[in-house]
Amino acid sequence: MMHRIDNLPKRFRTIKDNFDHVFRGTTTERARTVICGNYVNTFMGFAVSKLYIKKYFDDNARNQSYEMIANIRKAFIDMLDDSTWMDSMSKTKAIEKAFAINAKIGYPDYLASDNVTQLEIQYAD
Repeated sequence: MMHRIDNLPKRFRTIKDNFDHVFRGTTTERARTVICGNYVNTFMGFAVSKLYIKKYFDDNARNQSYEMIANIRKAFIDMLDDSTWMDSMSKTKAIEKAFAINAKIGYPDYLASDNVTQLEIQYAD
């Protein structure tokens, strides 16, 4: 029930604010804009992120980050190949691990796409 009080009228929120004051030491009431913003972000975070990404993110910077990760991975593998302290099986396993690393930069690809199918699936229920 406590997580839904922010959706109720002020008289209920005041009760929660008093509770928070006694048990958590908070002294100020959160602004309604903050409450509403948190609500939207909690329940529609990816939808809001999609709009933000389309407006403010540069695909080029993201691509450069992926390229940087690829270069780091290549340098690491070259270093492993040149190492003398590892046996060949250990090197092979370390290289497999290097290739298994899943790079995640910024946000899922589907959020930058014009296709909204994945987003609709996410919010279907």
